[in-house]
Amino acid sequence: MWNHLSKQRSARRRTLRSLLSTRPWLEILEDRLTPSILDTATPLTDQTLTLGETSYLDLSGNFIDSVTINGTVVTFNTSQGSFNVTLFDKDAPQTVTNFLDYVQAGIYNNDVFHRLANLTQSLPQNPPYQVLQGGGYSVVADNSTPANVTGFDTVPTFQPIQNESNDALHPNVLGTLAMARGSDPNSSTSQFFFNLTDNSQTLAGSNGEGYTVFGAVTDSTGLHVLQSFVNNYTPTDVSTATSNSSFNSFPLVNGFTPAPNFPTGATLNDLALINSITVPNTPTGQLTYGLASNSNPSVVVATLGSNTVGSPISINQLRLVAGDIPGSSVITLQITDNQGDRITTQFTVTVAATTTAVTADVIPSIFGQAVTFTATVAPTSPNEGTPTGTVAFMVTDGTFTYGLGTLNGSGQATFTTSSLTAGDHSVTAVYEGNTNFDTSASAVLTQTVNLADTTTSLTADINPLVSGQVVIFTATVAGISPGAGTPTGTVTFMDGTTALRTVTLNSSGQAILFNTFTIGTYAITAVYGGDSNFNTSTSPVLTQAVSMADTTTTVSASSTSPDFGQAVTFMAKVAVTAPGNPVARTRSGYYATKEQPKSSRNPA
Repeated sequence: MWNHLSKQRSARRRTLRSLLSTRPWLEILEDRLTPSILDTATPLTDQTLTLGETSYLDLSGNFIDSVTINGTVVTFNTSQGSFNVTLFDKDAPQTVTNFLDYVQAGIYNNDVFHRLANLTQSLPQNPPYQVLQGGGYSVVADNSTPANVTGFDTVPTFQPIQNESNDALHPNVLGTLAMARGSDPNSSTSQFFFNLTDNSQTLAGSNGEGYTVFGAVTDSTGLHVLQSFVNNYTPTDVSTATSNSSFNSFPLVNGFTPAPNFPTGATLNDLALINSITVPNTPTGQLTYGLASNSNPSVVVATLGSNTVGSPISINQLRLVAGDIPGSSVITLQITDNQGDRITTQFTVTVAATTTAVTADVIPSIFGQAVTFTATVAPTSPNEGTPTGTVAFMVTDGTFTYGLGTLNGSGQATFTTSSLTAGDHSVTAVYEGNTNFDTSASAVLTQTVNLADTTTSLTADINPLVSGQVVIFTATVAGISPGAGTPTGTVTFMDGTTALRTVTLNSSGQAILFNTFTIGTYAITAVYGGDSNFNTSTSPVLTQAVSMADTTTTVSASSTSPDFGQAVTFMAKVAVTAPGNPVARTRSGYYATKEQPKSSRNPA
């Protein structure tokens, strides 16, 4: 990594002595015990390896100095001129660190841009060209003037890095620098490309699955140089001549025709070259890693890499090689930043004589559906036999579900549960070991549980009814198989688009509404609003008819035998016949159960 300048260290010591003379020593000690690296450090998780297994950790994905900012400038020196690129140190820390590791190792010196391509076309390639790709091949040439090209070497690479693409933050637009990769999103090593057009749609992908943009040309000079490659070179298929399928759109200077045995006949002047990539200034927040201790090197060997040609791992990567005996070892790392602040971190590596794998019979599952997890425990070579004992199944999602299973004669144990709530759950199976076999834990399995679908039915106890008569609507909400359980939440009773009332479901999954109507026809539905485990649903329309109530009319007189000339008053009385209601209005009410109201079914 970048060397610390002794003058900076001396200045820090002088500053510390000055502070000691003016500030309480405890206050200064607290400052020194709170290094900036801790602000953004992600703890290293414990690792489990099998006997003889090799694993790699990219430390730049766990530790980022809080002083890190976007802005490290690198200079590309090419056959078309030099230009600067500003890197996104903070937004793509692992990618930038990886790129700078290759720069420091000199792997990009005397390289070639091997691809000038239109991503939407098959061969042969025609303008507009969208990407200029390099970082994968160095040029071999003699000492002639101009130098004759004699071949191409694949550059040595470190271990692949994690994809850090974020199209919302840094899309693949004109002038940006991005990592090339294979079909595996996490397969990037040394190769990169410049976007010569706006490729944000063509190269778009979900975060972590796209193409990581980690820099952009600093000014118009860089864009002019990139355009020079477009103007002065023609993509040519030399894959057959070179026996390299990656050279099917190889940029060659305009007017040069490759021989059938290319690169014979070509000079350096005919190629699109990367002479070197340099870093004028030390990047902010650059970290240095040191292996402080390994408590049990006979169990696992831990090795930090170096930024030298031929090293399989970079200076930011840690290789773990398990031995041939089971056990555990505590690895202690020391991380130091540019300012001399440092932290110490530890993690445990367990080398197991067994392996444990966990699977689920259905992924994703539905809320209420029974899921069976199966753990398979096997000995690691050269061990033999079938492990016995128990396996602990641990399921977490903010809550914790625990189950035990006993290994059968095939080394398998199962655990079945139907109590998982909707959402993602982390499932781990831990073999507890016995007198002959050590314990081991599975990798985490993510069990996704989706919301269960529901059906809502609606009934009326009377239909049709007469004006003023009370009707009881009952909405019943149930889960649809394979979902199970009783939905909770509320049901809204609707008259067309008008809400009559919202009622809470009871413990039986029912909501009940008492209502009266005036004369007419009503389209009634029940709308279940869903809850954290069940989806919404709406009942079919129930057409509620309301007709006029029957009446009776009686006549009376003030006198049934009046004298001649006596005034007689006649009175006619009209009454509503039950179950009609003499009050012409709409009223509604609800009960949490189907218990009838204690008052009359025809309240005034």
